[in-house]
Amino acid sequence: MAIIEIKNLKKVFITKTDKLVALQDINLSIEKGEIFGIIGLSGAGKSTLVRMINFLETPTEGDVYFEDKYWCIKRIRTSEHKKRNRNDISKL
Repeated sequence: MAIIEIKNLKKVFITKTDKLVALQDINLSIEKGEIFGIIGLSGAGKSTLVRMINFLETPTEGDVYFEDKYWCIKRIRTSEHKKRNRNDISKL
């Protein structure tokens, strides 16, 4: 079972004059116990990807799953849900 799974992730930042596609068509599956590093040039989207994995940034498109549960910041509504999610996210 994948502890983290990312499907078709995309992040677009909107500026006053343009749209900047930071990430597009990212798919990743990390099994429990695996260790990954993210490398790339400056501005390649490494920090944006990590921020979406740990739910500090909302994807424009795509899905992030943690322990087979679908996660989306927009879906975290009640204080009880927030508390549960905070506990689960701390496992990352």
